[in-house]
Amino acid sequence: MIMKKAIQLLFVTLFIVTFTSCSSDSNNTFQEKLLKRIIEVNTDGTSSTFNFTYNGNKIVSINSEVNTQTFNYAGNLITRIIELNTITQLQTTFDYTYSNDKLTKVICSDNYELNYIYNENGTVSYEKTTRDLNNNIVLLFHGTFSFQGENIYEDKKILDTTGLNVLSKEEVSFVYDTKRNPLNNITGYNKLLDHFKNISANNATSSIETASTSFLETDQVVSTAIQLPRVFQYDNNDYPTETISDRPVFENQNGNHLKSLYFYE
Repeated sequence: MIMKKAIQLLFVTLFIVTFTSCSSDSNNTFQEKLLKRIIEVNTDGTSSTFNFTYNGNKIVSINSEVNTQTFNYAGNLITRIIELNTITQLQTTFDYTYSNDKLTKVICSDNYELNYIYNENGTVSYEKTTRDLNNNIVLLFHGTFSFQGENIYEDKKILDTTGLNVLSKEEVSFVYDTKRNPLNNITGYNKLLDHFKNISANNATSSIETASTSFLETDQVVSTAIQLPRVFQYDNNDYPTETISDRPVFENQNGNHLKSLYFYE
């Protein structure tokens, strides 16, 4: 009888442990989400909305009140973005070229190219060029991206159009959370290095932007630094639902910006 009760007690204990373990795993199940909408709210009460359309996990378009972006794919790689200003009807195209699934070139209809080289130390070098009236190639700037895992944590850029004996630099460094960047779930979007502020696996909780100009003949250096904090709120699956920041998601400057709101499918 004692042996029978011991066996029954062992069975009940194993059942409880197994059930608890399964319940814990169920609560932590990864749920992939796609952005349906971003609403950018301004301090004066105005707002703008970005609507996302998909085919599976592939982005078809991003539409706002003044701009429409349409995406073309080859396999799982974004090969063209067509951007239309719906007010002026001005259209800009961006054509993307890859090698071994890595972005190597962007050709923009606004008369510039971006070229990328992948270095053995894990960094990516880049340059931006244009053509002058005589069809000569002019180097505008060059720089390097540095990575920590799937996050770009530093961008160092040198401007190449400054005068003689003048050296101008721009640097951006990022600090990330451990939560999920919803844009990273879009097929091929994380390959777009020209969108580098939005393609990392996690969300940037702050960034520091520095700019310096050195006058080599006089050893004079003029520099500025701006820190941009971002305060996030998240849902139960660790996706952002709100960001309080001076910067909208898709724009570099907006002195009137208050917060970004995220909505999912």
